[in-house]
Amino acid sequence: MTEAIFEGLRLAVTGVLEGVDRDDVIDFIKDKEGKAAMQVSRQTNYLIAGPKLEDGRDSTESKQYEDAIRHGTIIWSQAQFEEFIQTKCGFAERFSFSVRP
Repeated sequence: MTEAIFEGLRLAVTGVLEGVDRDDVIDFIKDKEGKAAMQVSRQTNYLIAGPKLEDGRDSTESKQYEDAIRHGTIIWSQAQFEEFIQTKCGFAERFSFSVRP
């Protein structure tokens, strides 16, 4: 049974996440009943921010990050996102999308 830990929440992702593909994170959010957004708006609850963008700039320089600040969206690091998942789902679920063989 899927735990709906993101039910009613809209999340966006910016930057490169360590050890995980962005599409896997988006699929995980959807699997847990959340909405994955490509842009940050007033309806976005959380922005998950990897430390760097694909071009090497700091993620704080992304439009999504700037929009999150402007809209008062909560910004999570990858570690904070995984901690939330661990708290809601337990240890095993935390690593269901982040560990690569």
